[in-house]
Amino acid sequence: MNVEVQGTLNQPVVTGEAIVKNATLQAEALPEPLTNVTGTVEFNGDRIVVPGITGQYNTGEVRSEGTIPIFATQAAQQLATNPLTVSLNDLDVDLEGRYQGGVSGNIIITGTALSPDIGGKIRLANGQISLGETEDTPTAAAGSTASNTTEESPIELASLQLILGDDVQIVRQPLLSFEAEGDLTINGTLTNPRPQGVVRLVGGQVNLFTTQFTLARGEEQTARFTPKRGLDPILDVTLVAIIPETTGIQQVPTSPLSGEIRDIPITSFGSFRTVRVQAAVQGPASELAQNLELTSDPNRSEAEIVTLLGGSFINTLGRGDPALGLATIAGSTLLNNLQGTITQLGEALGIDQLRLFPTIVTDPTENVSVLGLAVEADFIITNDFSVSLSRVFAADDALRYNLIYRLNDQFVGRASTNLSGESRLLVEYDARF
Repeated sequence: MNVEVQGTLNQPVVTGEAIVKNATLQAEALPEPLTNVTGTVEFNGDRIVVPGITGQYNTGEVRSEGTIPIFATQAAQQLATNPLTVSLNDLDVDLEGRYQGGVSGNIIITGTALSPDIGGKIRLANGQISLGETEDTPTAAAGSTASNTTEESPIELASLQLILGDDVQIVRQPLLSFEAEGDLTINGTLTNPRPQGVVRLVGGQVNLFTTQFTLARGEEQTARFTPKRGLDPILDVTLVAIIPETTGIQQVPTSPLSGEIRDIPITSFGSFRTVRVQAAVQGPASELAQNLELTSDPNRSEAEIVTLLGGSFINTLGRGDPALGLATIAGSTLLNNLQGTITQLGEALGIDQLRLFPTIVTDPTENVSVLGLAVEADFIITNDFSVSLSRVFAADDALRYNLIYRLNDQFVGRASTNLSGESRLLVEYDARF
């Protein structure tokens, strides 16, 4: 290294050259150091000139070249034709609490060496953007300085373009996880980023109560970021979940004039079916519960839907019906994680709804009911008409072909056949009191 400093303390003039070979440097923008840094840095009076310098970050490569002024008093405009450019090639970055995953692209550094502005274009891939886990208010979610936050970074983000590439997820643990695509423009600082833009949500789920909801197919799902809210986007999404609903056998008196209750056979477990619950969310991600609108098919009140989402097992236990209780808890809790994988498989196969759920299987010859497992693949033709294929695994049951047509909220027509001589046609009337 051969460097000479002249001028004054307020405005020194630095000349000379520094040759770097296999060095290790710590950059403020990166949590881990650069290794194997090799190249040349020239000090040309009021500016730093980098003819070319390379380094390694984990398994990725970083290369820099260009010019940047040392102080703000210099004519930085003259250097605009050759700004300091940092090329990122397949970096694996872990910014705790912000992002973890792959990074590529070109960063353009303007401003000064002591107070740089970061712009350019970065592409993210195979990673997760964290929305934070503890922020509950718009002020905190917008990235304002908290009591445990370090001092503000001098590095400014100047319209840094962030492209969400392959397999990038937006997560807020343990509430939501979305696969997103699109791009954002980032301003602010490293410690207080302020993104702006709209990204499309193409997959993912939200955990509500004890139920996992997935994004409804065929609808525009978005997350809109604004500088005011920071990493707390405005969600406009529609989610769906298939919830098991059990109906116990009503206990009735032995006669109209008697208070004695008729005994119910142990093999009479009532009925089991599924309810399609839809959750529409329009509002900040940090206020998900307050901006939730629940509807269902068949139609249920919001209180009934909430019960289905989290309390049906307790209600079933209260009726003394253990088989139905077991079916309900299996459907709403034990199968939730598996159902997410099943749903993704269905989307990959072009199936509108693919679900796995428990059901009660009755053997008419032995008058015994057991808990079985069923799978159903739905193909939605219109909002009122759908066809499906279903199979019960725990029984000697052939593949069934089903048609469902909803006349209105009260009447539903169902047809089913296994193409082996067993066919059914029924009309359901549902009245809620």
